[in-house]
Amino acid sequence: MEFISDIQNEKYNRINRIIALLKTRGYTISELAELLGVSAKTISRDLQILSHQGATRKGRTWSMGEAQTSSDERLVIGVLDDVARGMGAQFYHKAHVVLKQLSSGLGEQFVVNIDSEKLDEKDFDNFVLIERAIKQSVKILCEYKSRKHLVEPLRLAFLEGFWYLMLIDEDGKFKKFHLRSFEKLTLTNEHFEADEKLIERLENVRTAWFEPENKYVARLLLSPYVVKYFLRRPLPTQRVTGKDPDGSVEIEVDFTNEMELKPLIYYYIPHIKVLEPKWFADLIKEETAEYAKDISEITKPKKAFQI
Repeated sequence: MEFISDIQNEKYNRINRIIALLKTRGYTISELAELLGVSAKTISRDLQILSHQGATRKGRTWSMGEAQTSSDERLVIGVLDDVARGMGAQFYHKAHVVLKQLSSGLGEQFVVNIDSEKLDEKDFDNFVLIERAIKQSVKILCEYKSRKHLVEPLRLAFLEGFWYLMLIDEDGKFKKFHLRSFEKLTLTNEHFEADEKLIERLENVRTAWFEPENKYVARLLLSPYVVKYFLRRPLPTQRVTGKDPDGSVEIEVDFTNEMELKPLIYYYIPHIKVLEPKWFADLIKEETAEYAKDISEITKPKKAFQI
């Protein structure tokens, strides 16, 4: 049985060549595309994979830092995990477990989203049906949380350790159904035509909070203390828009739901500030002020009871 297709093998070899090139000096996307004979979009996708394994971007130039290139095993495991992800759900889940054990053996966790929920054979069977439905663009009749739905499957997504099916429901609304919550799945003979613009946007989805009907742009100010983390591992739609003399950096990030950015912002406070949009900046101020007030009340010394 041939597990790795020619296309997947080509992708693996191409990414290895990119790694070798980035170790020597910085390259732009257009330079890499010309050297490797592929499109700029293909190189951008490859660099997105490598950004989780140590590739960094400075302006238009990508490179591999010395600290990251000292352990090639990290890169190999990360790339293999991504390649396996594109080889079918059943194969990926089994390969993912093996790669997790390998990364543990190296003493560190190198693969993005390495911890995942456990799937059983029913889930694997559903994976196969869903993948077939997506490839053939046919609707699925399913029972989900005790309700029947006729849906248009768009993409299977592994988000923050959980598997979801991103779909359009019978009312034409975008939804995310948790894979393990399906009770029944049946393929129909009814075809549908997917919205290509929506499919393209789904490529950058990284959390289950994604809402395609919304599109906002957050302008964030990063202190010098945390800038390196955002440059080392850029957010999917991150754009550097300004640099201050003190080392602070301004970035823009696209988002569709406040919860896509809230955990990140609260993790890095006080080293990150929301500048725009105003409604989002005001929300963060309000919630942090309320939190500080509650903590102050809880920790306030209690008066001794007097008789």
